[in-house]
Amino acid sequence: MKTLRLLPLLVVPLLQAGSSHSLYQACFDNATNNHAMIQCTHKELAYQDARLNRYYKRAMRRLEPDEKKRLRKAQRAWIAFRDLECEFEGRQMRGGSAEPLLIGGCLVDMTWKRADELQAIVSE
Repeated sequence: MKTLRLLPLLVVPLLQAGSSHSLYQACFDNATNNHAMIQCTHKELAYQDARLNRYYKRAMRRLEPDEKKRLRKAQRAWIAFRDLECEFEGRQMRGGSAEPLLIGGCLVDMTWKRADELQAIVSE
């Protein structure tokens, strides 16, 4: 029960950090257990990952060859950083049922922000 009481304190900031995706919020609000919240997170991560990939591809079409190389290198480094950072975020609930939720929420948040950054490159 301790985990369930702490969960809103740990996850709600991730949902509010620049998030405006109402379907994700609604899914999360209607979730009745960790499994349902994790499913919401997986769906949103898939959505944000597709968004990130869409803007990455658009950016790659617009950039000069040397800029493409730099973006590719930066993106690979960013993915490695994101994954390690989110794994570290999960330490707060290491081994607990909320650990995957914290990691997933971190992945959603960071992927969302990176997609926004790539969208800005395309919009220049």
